[in-house]
Amino acid sequence: MVFQPPHRGFETVTYVLAGCMRHKDIMGNEGVIKVHGVQWMTAGKGIVHSEMQEQDRGLLVGFRLWVNLPSKDKMCESKYQEFVAQDVTLEQREDGSQLKVVAGATDKGSVGPVERDDINPTFMDIILGPGSALKQQIKQGDTAFI
Repeated sequence: MVFQPPHRGFETVTYVLAGCMRHKDIMGNEGVIKVHGVQWMTAGKGIVHSEMQEQDRGLLVGFRLWVNLPSKDKMCESKYQEFVAQDVTLEQREDGSQLKVVAGATDKGSVGPVERDDINPTFMDIILGPGSALKQQIKQGDTAFI
């Protein structure tokens, strides 16, 4: 593994759809993020870490969101939250839709495992059933990425 430059003042949210991502940091945290797993890393005052992507049957698919921390939190302690697919809340709907709730809550009350003290992020992986639609409340003033 090759260590990357230190990250500071933000969070990274890594969600894997195919393949996996190995990670390790100088604080002793390490693990493997597999399909439908998530790592929520708060870099805070700084962390040096490494990552190594691995394909599964030629596939490596996923994404990372970079979340800028508010100025008051830029120097907070670094921490990880990592969850395997089985830890992510699954909401099955009658119309065949599936909502994997990583953070926040659905309008029907399913709650994801990610915990944040000062903000209430919502992060869902949604598969709609044939001909179905989804209505989900987003609070005024929140930022949405779909």
